[in-house]
Amino acid sequence: MARKSGIGTLLTFDLERAGPTPLFQQLYRQLRQAVLEGRVRPGVRLPATRFLARELGLSRNTVLTAYEQLASEGFLELRHRSGVFVAEDLPIAEPVAVASPPAPAPRIGKRGDAGAHNPKLRLGLRRRHAEDNDDADHDSRLRDGGNLLRHARRDR
Repeated sequence: MARKSGIGTLLTFDLERAGPTPLFQQLYRQLRQAVLEGRVRPGVRLPATRFLARELGLSRNTVLTAYEQLASEGFLELRHRSGVFVAEDLPIAEPVAVASPPAPAPRIGKRGDAGAHNPKLRLGLRRRHAEDNDDADHDSRLRDGGNLLRHARRDR
C-alpha cells in the first residue's frame, strides 16, 4: 500500500512499502525529481532526517541514505549542525534509470546442481559435453552415458 505524506506545501512523497524498489531509493528519486522540477529551489532547507523519518513512518537510516546519495551527486549540501540544504549550483542531471527487480535465482537440487531433477537439462549437458570432446578415439559407450564400470568388467 502506498503511503502519501506531505511536509507543508514543500514536498509530497508517494512511497510503496510493498514494492520491489527499496524505500531509500524511492525517496531519493522523488527528492531528486522535486529538485530538478524546481518544486524545491536551491538554498531551501529540507526537513531534518529525524523529522522526515517520523513524518513518513520510515527509519532514520532510510532518510539518511537518500540524503547522502543526493549529497554525493551534488544535489544537497549537508551542513553539520545547520541542516540539509538544496545545493546552489545544481549538477547537470541525467535521467535515472528505473531498475527492474532482479531475476529469481535458479532452484538448486539436493545435490547442489541446478536442474539435476530435469532429464532434458541433463541430456542437453551430456550432449554439449560430448560435442566438446570430439576426439577420434572417443568411446561411444561413454558418450551415451553407459555404465563405465559394467563395460570395464566385461572387457577383462
